[in-house]
Amino acid sequence: MTTATDHPLPPATVLIVDDAAPNRALLLLLLRDTPLRCMEADSGHAALRIFREHPVDLVLMDVVMPDMDGTDTVRAMREEERLLGRSPVPIVALTAHDRHEDLRRCADAGCNGLLTKPITRQDLMTTIAAHLAG
Repeated sequence: MTTATDHPLPPATVLIVDDAAPNRALLLLLLRDTPLRCMEADSGHAALRIFREHPVDLVLMDVVMPDMDGTDTVRAMREEERLLGRSPVPIVALTAHDRHEDLRRCADAGCNGLLTKPITRQDLMTTIAAHLAG
């Protein structure tokens, strides 16, 4: 059986975007004792502000949020990168929906990966390691 330590993580900055505080707290708990520096945003608008003002290496993006959902936020982030000539940051969608059309919508918005809730620590570590490795 593979463990989280089989996927060593480099020091990196991760932006966690979720409107639900318990979901952000769970992700922070799962990422505790890793070399990752975690930043949090409770909305798409807050995520865009952080994304513009701070370098991040990876984004964990909740898909369903009020006001500005995750796919709209990802599109805005991709446009920001394009306008500024920045390299694309890996963005992993977090969703409870695993229907084909939901997965396609995330990919079309510019997400590089997807994790279906509930998320296990092993899946989270494996996904982050793969996206940070390039």
